[in-house]
Amino acid sequence: MAASLQPRWFETISERPLYCSIPVQDAKGNTRIIAGGADHGLTELDAHKGTRTASLYSKTHGHSEWVTCVARVSPTQVASAGMDAKVCVWDLASVAPHTERQRGVQHVPVRACVDLVGHTGSVAALCGVDGAGLLASGGYDGSVRLWRVDAATCVAVLEQRGEEESGVQEAGRARVRTRPTPSNAVVGLNEFAGRLMCRTKSGLVNVFDLGTGEAMTCVQAHRGPVSALVPVSGEVFASAGVVDGAVRVFDLRVAEGRGRCVARMEGVHGGGGVTAMVRVGSYLGDGTDGGPVCLATCGGGGDAAVKILEMRGGGVGPQRIVKEVSQLVRQDARVMTCLPGQTSAKSPETISYALTSVPELDGVLVSWGDGCVQVMRNLTRHGVGATVPDRGPMNYCDNRNVYTPINGRRKSTSSQVLEISALSFSSNSTNDVVNLDTKIAGIRNAIRSFSVFSKPTVGALGVVGSGDDGIAIGWELRF
Repeated sequence: MAASLQPRWFETISERPLYCSIPVQDAKGNTRIIAGGADHGLTELDAHKGTRTASLYSKTHGHSEWVTCVARVSPTQVASAGMDAKVCVWDLASVAPHTERQRGVQHVPVRACVDLVGHTGSVAALCGVDGAGLLASGGYDGSVRLWRVDAATCVAVLEQRGEEESGVQEAGRARVRTRPTPSNAVVGLNEFAGRLMCRTKSGLVNVFDLGTGEAMTCVQAHRGPVSALVPVSGEVFASAGVVDGAVRVFDLRVAEGRGRCVARMEGVHGGGGVTAMVRVGSYLGDGTDGGPVCLATCGGGGDAAVKILEMRGGGVGPQRIVKEVSQLVRQDARVMTCLPGQTSAKSPETISYALTSVPELDGVLVSWGDGCVQVMRNLTRHGVGATVPDRGPMNYCDNRNVYTPINGRRKSTSSQVLEISALSFSSNSTNDVVNLDTKIAGIRNAIRSFSVFSKPTVGALGVVGSGDDGIAIGWELRF
C-alpha cells in the first residue's frame, strides 16, 4: 500500500471550481500562488502558509466570466484570461484604490490590472515569452495574438494555416495544404526555441516564428483536440490527442507532404483519450545521440494508469520508435472491464486530470477524478536526484503544468534520501508511489492544476494543488 503524506495547509478559496494556478517567485525567494476559476476572480496566496495575501478581482478590475488560464509575465506581473474574451495583466506590487472586503473573507489588498482587449471569443490559452516582454494569447475565435505588455498593445495577430480533416491518414501522416480554412479554436500554446506552437480543437498544430510573426508551417496532428504538446528539439515535437488517444512525433525538417509523422503509438490508454503528457527523466537531448526521450501520459479511458513511453532514434527522415516501457497503475481503483464492442461507465478514480513533471524525483504528480493525488517517482530509473534543471526565481509553470527548465542544470548525488514527513525512501526503494492526502481537506473531486516550486532554505519542493472543490492545498516534499 502506498505511503501517505499529510498536507502542510489547505484553504477554501471559492465555492466554485478552480481551473488554473501558477507559482510566482520573486528575487528574494518568496513564492505566491495565483489561482483562478469559475467565480470570475483570482486569489493570491502565500505558498508556504496558505494565507490569502491579495485579491485579483473587484468591481473595477478583473473578469466578468470564468477565469480559464493564467501565465507569468515577469516576477511582478501575471496575466489571466477567461470566457469574457479579455486578457488582464496584473501588477502584483500594486494596490487598487478602495480596497474592498472580498466575498466575506478578511480584508486583503486588491491588485490593479490593465485590460488587453481584442479577442471576440473565450480565451483558452496564454503563454509568456521570457525576456521579450511579449505575451501570446489564443482563443475560441481562432486567433492568436501577440501583446507587448509594457505598452498594453497588440503587436501582431498571427494567422493560422490549415488543412482538411482528410489530411490525417491511418498511419498518422499529414498532407499539408496552405490554403486558409475557417478559424480553429485555440486550446493551448507552447513557446520553445523562438517558436510559438499553437494547439487547436480541430487537431491542427500551427508553428509561428516569434521573430517575424509569420506562420512557418502546420500539421494535422490528431482527430479532435490536441491535449498536450512536448517539444523535443527546435524541429521535433510529440503531441497527444484527447479524442483519438494517440501519441505522435513530428519532425518539421521533413518536407511538407513527405511524412512528417516519424513515430506514433495509437490507443495509448485503451479506448480513452490522452488527457495529459509531460516529459520525464534527466535526459534532455533529442534522441540523435542514442539517448531515450521519455514521456509520461495519463488518460480518460478508465485504466487508472500513468504510462511511460520511450522514444529512440533521430536524424532527418528515418522513422523513430515509440514504445511503452512501463506503467504505474493505481492499486485502489476499480478498473471496469467489458466485452469487445461494449462500453461501461468509468469510475472517477480511474480517470486522470492533471499531470506535472517533477525532474528532481524522476517522477510526476498526478490527480484522479475522486480527488486523490499521487507522487510517482523513479519512472525512468535514472534515480532520484539525477541531473535536473534548476528551479530559479524566473521559473514558472503554465496552466497546463509544463515544467520549464531555467538556469542550466544542477547535479546531486545518488545517495540522497527522499523524506516525506516521518517517512523516508532511499533512491532504490521499490515503493515508488506516495499518496498526498486530500481527504483531510474535504476534497472529493479532481485537482485541476499543480504548482511546483523550490524551497531552498529547507531543501524541499513545495506542491500546491487546486481544483473542482474550490480548495487550495499545499504539501512539502523533502529530498
